[in-house]
Amino acid sequence: MKAAIVQGAGQAPVYGDFAEPVLLPGESRVTVTASALSHLALGRAAGTHYSAAGSFPFVAGVDGVGRLDDGSRVYFLALRAPYGSMAEYSVARAGHWVGVPDALDDVTAAAIANPGMSSWAALAERAKLQAGETVLINGATGISGRLAVQIARHLGAKRSSPRGAICARWRRWAPMSPYRWWKTPPRLRIVSNSSLLRVSMSSSIICGAAARPVC
Repeated sequence: MKAAIVQGAGQAPVYGDFAEPVLLPGESRVTVTASALSHLALGRAAGTHYSAAGSFPFVAGVDGVGRLDDGSRVYFLALRAPYGSMAEYSVARAGHWVGVPDALDDVTAAAIANPGMSSWAALAERAKLQAGETVLINGATGISGRLAVQIARHLGAKRSSPRGAICARWRRWAPMSPYRWWKTPPRLRIVSNSSLLRVSMSSSIICGAAARPVC
């Protein structure tokens, strides 16, 4: 099959031939129609992400959209090396794929899944956002941030306040701290992936019932 193949550490993927996946018990073959070029996919391909397997060669990509052998259209995670998602075929274990709604095209579904899950997990799992609370989202001009605004509203936030840039006043007072951009009440819950924030300006999501920006 044709695939984007990483031949060695630090090397860019190349287009070439790769052996088709051999299924293990509990796995399904996926005929890939779209694969996401995300920060996670780039980090694993470059060997800089903690989950990188470290063995070569392998197919780049960690998730995408495709069809199972029974025709079902699914979003899937391709986590078993050396079979990534940037190939004609990939593999997904049971529980590592989910159906895609008919109204959502393959490319959009593949592109929004990783940033969408990141924002959903931050709001629903870590912040435990409750209906009626206020959400302040810094970095809302990116995909994760824009999805976070919509997810917050879906979860019942009373108000979601997106911000596309850090206020100059706080930049002066706390230039290196992602945790001090907002003046907040004591019971405020703060959620931020600071390592991602420093590298790629991912969203910092801060939520609480009485949260207010200071500038």
